[in-house]
Amino acid sequence: MAVFTHVTAYGPTLEAGEDLAAGDNVCVADADGLLYKADSNDDTRRPCIGAVDVAVSEGEDAAVILAGRRNDGTSLKEGQMIYLSATPGAETQTGNTGVQVIGIAYSTTEWYFAPQLSYGIPTA
Repeated sequence: MAVFTHVTAYGPTLEAGEDLAAGDNVCVADADGLLYKADSNDDTRRPCIGAVDVAVSEGEDAAVILAGRRNDGTSLKEGQMIYLSATPGAETQTGNTGVQVIGIAYSTTEWYFAPQLSYGIPTA
């Protein structure tokens, strides 16, 4: 099942540095220029630049989606921001250290994905 119901912006196709699941939020590692699961607690694995819509194995090319409508939320709080999580590749509605806004919920299961490339955004 596709994670994105509508894609607003596609980014580059890049090689995966690890296995990636559909819906993983990704970053480009400085060390090797490969895609990895983005992680708010690891400064070598942020910022999140996009997400992948289909699973890819390490060494395979992955299309990066920069923005779009996602249908993979669970128990989202409508109208509230969604942040990059400390769990690699995941998202959360709870702000944490190294916070990065990556979207906003418009229902309990659907949200708009558009990573902001900044940190330290105040949370409610």
